[in-house]
Formats: sequence, structure tokens, C-alpha cells
Amino acid sequence: MVVMRLKEKLAHLQELSGLKGTEIARRSGVPASRWSEWKDAEKNRQPSLYQASAVAKVFSAALGIPVPLDYLADDAADEPPPPPFTEDERRVVELMRALRLDRDTALRRLAFDVDARGIEALPGKGRREQPKPSRARRSG
Repeated sequence: MVVMRLKEKLAHLQELSGLKGTEIARRSGVPASRWSEWKDAEKNRQPSLYQASAVAKVFSAALGIPVPLDYLADDAADEPPPPPFTEDERRVVELMRALRLDRDTALRRLAFDVDARGIEALPGKGRREQPKPSRARRSG
């Protein structure tokens, strides 16, 4: 098991978010010098619970995913948060929230592709009966 220390986790989150250290410090209300100390291997400074919480909130907002405080606080919690959502994924989540769909209902609906002919199952998913197109009778 690879153990990631706080400084490595902060560097990883900073890289994922694309934020500069000064921007993280400003948004979290943490002095920029303190932010630098946390990332410096020689200093071995640790943030307070309040500071770690503020930084986790900054990364959560920047990445669009929750960054648990446990991830920052516990060296054994080495599972980094997943990569940020793509713009399309973010729109799907916003639509789910706007429609007030629970996760299972939303996933069930996303498993099917709606096109002009009706509902067609996506590859690898369960088959669903497709409405048969009505045939117009020719007169004559």
C-alpha cells in the first residue's frame, strides 16, 4: 500500500484543480506562507482542523467533487478523489438535481438512448421492447 502524506495529497489536488497556491490560500483564508509550509517537506507543519476543512472546501468547489477531510487528515486514506467531471457529466448531474431524480432512477434512464424511433437499449445494457413504427397505408 502506498501512503500519501499531506504534502503529496495537497500537491495532487492542486495539480488536478489547476489552482495556484496563492489562489488556494486566498479562497481558503489561509496565509500563503502557511500553505507553502504545508507543502514543504522540511517544515513538517500540519494545518489545523479549521484550515484543513477550508482547503478541502476550496478543492471540492474547484473540482466539482467532494474532497473528504479524512482524505487530507489521514495518511492511510490514500485513495484520492476521482478526477473532476467533464462539462457533459456536470450537466447531467445538474439535470438530475433539477429533475429531482434519485441516483438509481437517473442511472436507469441514462442506460437507454432516446431517438426519433423510440427507446433503444445501449450496447451492453438490458434490452427493452421498442415500439414498432406505424406504417402508413398507400392509397391507390
